[in-house]
Amino acid sequence: MLGIDDLMMCSGADLYRYYRLSFPLQTTMDGIYITEIEYIGNGISYPQTAAPASSITAKNELFSSKNVAFDKSTSSGQWHDGTPSWITIDFGATTPVEATAVAITIGPMGGDPNMFSVECSHDNATWVTRLARSGVTWTSSNQRQVFNFTA
Repeated sequence: MLGIDDLMMCSGADLYRYYRLSFPLQTTMDGIYITEIEYIGNGISYPQTAAPASSITAKNELFSSKNVAFDKSTSSGQWHDGTPSWITIDFGATTPVEATAVAITIGPMGGDPNMFSVECSHDNATWVTRLARSGVTWTSSNQRQVFNFTA
């Protein structure tokens, strides 16, 4: 793995350590169901192995399931959250990630997010928006979509 201070790469020249996927109040449901979240850069999906529970935080979590969102498996369960909410991963001080996209795999039970944003941060306090999407549609259960960050 590469080593570069305590920051993460987030599309372009800015380095960040934290990535947060935020869901505002959804217009079509009471909550969201996500089986996997991946940040993608240079042909690599991050995290590369299942993320430790201590590196993941979530707001408005309905079940204790945030770990399954970053465990590299779409069959281990779902992260179910009420909205508005967010889920943050801390890639740590010594593992840089150059992410240029996010991949979201929805669950089989509905609860498909129709709007979301991706923010990055150096300190888990001040956030920079890298992607904001609304009007997102999903055509099948367990579908995976990749959304590219803006330049």
